[in-house]
Amino acid sequence: MSSETSPLPPPASSTATGNARPPADAPSSAADKPAPSKPGFLKRTWNYLTSFQLAVLILGLSVLLVLGGTVAQVHEGLYLAQARWFKSWFIIRQAGDPWWVLYYPGGYLLGTLFLVNMLGAHFRRLKYPPGGLLAMAAHYLIVMVVLFFTTKSLIWMPYYFVLSQLVLLTVDMALCMTGSRLPSSGRKIGVDLVHIGIAVLLLGQLSTDLFAKETHLAFREGETKHYSESHQETELALARTVDAKTDEVTVIPGGMLTETGKTLHADKLPFSVQVKYWTINSDLIDREECRKQEATLRQALATLESKYSLAEQLPATAAEALESPGRRAVWTKALQSVGEPSNADPVESAKRIAADPARAARLLEELKSGFRKEMLGRFQMQGGAMAFTAAQIEAGKQLEDSFPKPQADSPVAARYFTIPLKETRTMDSRNVPSAVVELTGRNGASLGSWLVTPMLKEQTVSVQGQEYRISLRFAREYHTFAMTLLKTTHDKYPGTDIPKDFRSRVRIQEDNRQGDREAEIFMNSPLRFENGNLTFFQSQMGRDQVNGANIGTSSLQVVRNPGWFSPYFGCALVAYGMCRHFLLHLGRFISKKKAK
Repeated sequence: MSSETSPLPPPASSTATGNARPPADAPSSAADKPAPSKPGFLKRTWNYLTSFQLAVLILGLSVLLVLGGTVAQVHEGLYLAQARWFKSWFIIRQAGDPWWVLYYPGGYLLGTLFLVNMLGAHFRRLKYPPGGLLAMAAHYLIVMVVLFFTTKSLIWMPYYFVLSQLVLLTVDMALCMTGSRLPSSGRKIGVDLVHIGIAVLLLGQLSTDLFAKETHLAFREGETKHYSESHQETELALARTVDAKTDEVTVIPGGMLTETGKTLHADKLPFSVQVKYWTINSDLIDREECRKQEATLRQALATLESKYSLAEQLPATAAEALESPGRRAVWTKALQSVGEPSNADPVESAKRIAADPARAARLLEELKSGFRKEMLGRFQMQGGAMAFTAAQIEAGKQLEDSFPKPQADSPVAARYFTIPLKETRTMDSRNVPSAVVELTGRNGASLGSWLVTPMLKEQTVSVQGQEYRISLRFAREYHTFAMTLLKTTHDKYPGTDIPKDFRSRVRIQEDNRQGDREAEIFMNSPLRFENGNLTFFQSQMGRDQVNGANIGTSSLQVVRNPGWFSPYFGCALVAYGMCRHFLLHLGRFISKKKAK
């Protein structure tokens, strides 16, 4: 029995000669495929702007920005550091900066890039929802509208707010189980709401930076005010009385006064204002007060000279020094300068040194020099006339020769003058600018010049039979109501300066309503107006001695912020989105477990 085996056919791609082409319908090899086209510049840019790598880079740079901006507050102050690091596009190194301050992206640039990256990544990876785009948009809109109104109406009632969010979440999740088009379009609504909430927070912060305005309202018990004042910004006010209840006030912002020689015009004023001098921070000096302080200080220095003129008085004055830590410190330093140890008893050392004329003379000079320096230093710490007088005496100048010429023609300038100070950047102090302005009539004739500063009261000038009051004051924001401070509560924890209860009871008289109402403002319980756009926070408390009476004072921080609601709404979106995303995945996980 024989069997035949037929040979296998050769591969289709091979022939005896090796030159035959493959069939037309045969698949081509990878080497025969055309190379993919390289994306263009715009496409590559868009891919990088929406990439996860850029998001990580932005977050890392943001951490460094927060660290650098926080440390910079030590030498730049809170307000300047915020403006330079967080409310800017770039941080540029300046003279006097620490070594670690280089060129760096600012808060606006990082925030814009993060917003573009986050929103662009969503659009780039957007998939057509099962229920359709229209159903998805309707679903998202319904949830966001409900979140908006429940947050705005119940944000100050935490229990009702949480309950409303739980009800919305329960209804939303229950609809997802029905399989209808509307719920099925929201499978990614949790993640999307988280990112939308972050975008709301970023845009809300930008709105706050651009439009928020912070002022302060300080008053005593029984005092009524209908305006609040800025802590830093100033304005030149020119007011005239229209009738018993009305004043016409023309205001020139302080930012327009910084350019010396600039002439300013206002339609309602019969004169123009020219800036002759401006300084961002200054101290007001009273010539008469300087003369009084000079007499006091020179008498004290003469007493010091007499007290430490005889060696026999050294033991007695050393005994007096033991009663005061400040005097003892001066004595200890003086004794060290004549060879005594730092732990030596001042009285015993004084007795030994008094017997040595050379050492006694040297000790007396050291004591006079030390106490003189301390006395002048204490005067200079007080500021104003005391500081100016002490500085002139320390420099060996006569006070009358140190007075500058009057800075303006006004009567006030004959008694007062200002000296420039270094710009302050701390939260506990503020700059007090001063200026000299000249008023010029419409005919070009000068009406005189005036020295103005917030430390001076209003000054009067008569123009064309009208009396105008001129003053440089901290910028005011007038309100549609008057607020009267009725009572202050200023309680601290016993034995400490920690506030326990700072509370102001006020009466509000609104211009557009009949009657008035009372309210209390205390810590963590502000008073809100205009649907939350205007908020009064309790800031400081104190006591003033007025006509022999100890009267309570209160300072309220007044914040006008059109974007005040954005943080609450953004956080509500993020919280709702995270809960919904977690519950959706939990439900799917439980369903898979049951199916197994």
